[in-house]
Amino acid sequence: MALFRRKNKKQQQRNSTVGPANNTPKEQKVFSYYTSSHKQLNKTQRIDRLKVTSAGRNQYVLFVRGHWFGIVTTTVLIISAVYSLTLGFDPTLTIEGTKYRSTSEYQATIQKELSASPLNLAKPTLQRQNIEKKLKEQLPEAREVTVSAPLLGRRPNVTIVMDEPAAVMKQQGSTDLIVSERGRLLLAANQSKVTTNLPVITNQSGVTGKAGEQFLRPDDMSSLSSLFEQVKLAGSSAAYILPAQTREVVMLESGRGAYQVRFLFGDTLLQQYGAL
Repeated sequence: MALFRRKNKKQQQRNSTVGPANNTPKEQKVFSYYTSSHKQLNKTQRIDRLKVTSAGRNQYVLFVRGHWFGIVTTTVLIISAVYSLTLGFDPTLTIEGTKYRSTSEYQATIQKELSASPLNLAKPTLQRQNIEKKLKEQLPEAREVTVSAPLLGRRPNVTIVMDEPAAVMKQQGSTDLIVSERGRLLLAANQSKVTTNLPVITNQSGVTGKAGEQFLRPDDMSSLSSLFEQVKLAGSSAAYILPAQTREVVMLESGRGAYQVRFLFGDTLLQQYGAL
């Protein structure tokens, strides 16, 4: 009996330890001291990133320290190159021929046109043709206008070639104008500093002239200018009238009283005067 009880007790201890054959042991969660939580991982990642950023910043500082002279030089060259492409509104003005107005008046007119568009602040976008056109409209005494950007410097170059004056044309009920040697009407006589000692032509043709217009043919004006010189060389003076008839001029010479001489324009005008 004692032996049987001892076997049963051992059997029960074995069964209680192993368990039933058809039962599997339950899974249990294992908590390890070395398992990292999400917060610990995020903190580790941030530390790694800071280390990488710090290392990159240190490399950048070392690079700048080692190449600071080249960086400064390159920056200055770039700024200088960009600045050299810009323009101001104060031009370098060159006038060829008779100066009818003051320099300040010409400068103010040019500055107004240069400042009309922001494109004129840069050399590559300077609107040369548009400025030249506008200046010729505002300065009828100008025969040619040239606008250019300087290779060095920031002041635009403006060159104005003037038509030379030949006479003053008086117009009844309208503005008296300067007539050029080529027969073109220039600026108003009251705007010009050049009016003295110029012959006077009275316009009675019935056509009112306007500044900038080609009023007389260039060859007719050339013949008339030659007549002016011939009368002056003869020690005389005269007044001139443009009548309604085309290509004719009437002369009233001093010392001849109310005597009028009518000439036809052309190459023989001086011969006609010499035959008087």
